[in-house]
Amino acid sequence: MNLNAVSRVQELGDLGLACTLCLTAEQHGIVLAERDELADVARVLAMTCSEELGLATVVIECSGGTDLDYFRESILIDSPTGDNDDDLSHHEYHSPLQNHTFGARDISLDERRVADVVIAKNLNHADHYVQIQALELMRTRRMYTHTAMHSTGKNFLLLALNEYEASVQMSQHLNDLFAIAHHHQAPGSSDSDSASFHSKMTSDTASFHSVIQGGGVSRSRPPSIHGVALTPGTLVDLREAAAKVTMTAEVSAYLQNVIVAMRLHRYVAGGVSAVATRYARMMAKAMAVLHGLDYVTPAIVGLAIRKTYLHRLVLADDRTERSLRWGSDPSAVRENMKGVTVESAIETVLASVQSPL
Repeated sequence: MNLNAVSRVQELGDLGLACTLCLTAEQHGIVLAERDELADVARVLAMTCSEELGLATVVIECSGGTDLDYFRESILIDSPTGDNDDDLSHHEYHSPLQNHTFGARDISLDERRVADVVIAKNLNHADHYVQIQALELMRTRRMYTHTAMHSTGKNFLLLALNEYEASVQMSQHLNDLFAIAHHHQAPGSSDSDSASFHSKMTSDTASFHSVIQGGGVSRSRPPSIHGVALTPGTLVDLREAAAKVTMTAEVSAYLQNVIVAMRLHRYVAGGVSAVATRYARMMAKAMAVLHGLDYVTPAIVGLAIRKTYLHRLVLADDRTERSLRWGSDPSAVRENMKGVTVESAIETVLASVQSPL
């Protein structure tokens, strides 16, 4: 295990750690924030992915009026010019609305590719067909336009930046394909996160040289590969280390017991699926690597459960709560479930299961 890389990763803020966790597991994630913080969080995410992770990043604002062609054009960048695709210094900013003519006399090929990191703000509000395109991009790492087939780079991450506890939800299949969800707390919730957030938002270099905005799309130009926390080689090392992480029979049984308890809990009406179990195990191993361990502990299992099920759990209500089957008073059930959130339901389940250590 590359302990130097792990130590550099551990210096990242919460958003950087969430991105690194997804890249290590080669999965995608959701970032949840309050409505009035979405714009700031989008900028911080773009700066983090560009400056600290060294990845070409695109931020796209989605809405009900976002059509498929606009979504496709917005996430494309020019392919690196050079033989070494791992040298991120080759990535340069180009407008997503640059003119491409494909007339009868134009025989040039569209060699653009999908950006390394796509941050889709308010993806839950996007049109159904845009969400299907995002799902296919995550599954196949390819995107077909009217003129060409565009692929992703070796490291690809799609982040959905949605409002916390939004009334509009993403389609179920797309939601299930995201491995984790991270609730970004307000900057003042902890000193370390506040300092990290403030430093990113007030950096002149970051503000004026990393993020270029226009036409509803933000693009981040990564710096030289030597100034980033994660290089392509570092990501390969992290992934190889994650593949070698061990999980004892006791810890594996604990993970399974938590999932069974969650499925049977009175507050939970759904969302505990087989694919979620697979993601929980995968994320536990990736988290172990980021903690500098080559084995999974019960505490890491708890972290993985919190991240994996935050966007999946469907809470029961006064019509679906389990005790109603045995004659419970609906008004009493309604009163009992006041203030119950997905996060509190997860904590209740974790507290009810005996840890092996």
